Amino acid sequence: MDHRSLAEAALENTRRLQPDSGAVHQELALHALKISNNVEEAAIQVQLARLSLPNNAQVKAIAGRVARRQDRWDESLRCFERAVSLEPRDLTVRALLATTYRYMRRYEDWDRVMESMIDLTPPDKLGILPIDRAFARLEKSADLVPCVRRLRRK
Repeated sequence: MDHRSLAEAALENTRRLQPDSGAVHQELALHALKISNNVEEAAIQVQLARLSLPNNAQVKAIAGRVARRQDRWDESLRCFERAVSLEPRDLTVRALLATTYRYMRRYEDWDRVMESMIDLTPPDKLGILPIDRAFARLEKSADLVPCVRRLRRK
């Protein structure tokens, strides 16, 4: 058996043992979305997870990803914003929110969320966050002059 088959068997066993568990439905939704690429099944599992986990940030984030994949952008933003309000220090959820703003070309909102991510991240763990933020600014303006000026100074 490959890893995917093992994971699916484990999820199915868990579902059989705990059919009403919100955590199980949350994992089934994530698996349907990320592994099986079955957005409809993910949406069903999110609805089932919400019944027992109404204020779970991860369920809200998965719901946001489902809505985004279904081109329901405003709903996606509401889900991600709610997830951030439930787990304000979760950088992964903030990144989903920021990326959605960027996809929608809402660069001021993107920049605000990126700034909050940078503020929450220890300086030695920033990685490419500042670079990604700079690229989004370039994407917004399509003006290469600030980039060229910085290169010439070095």
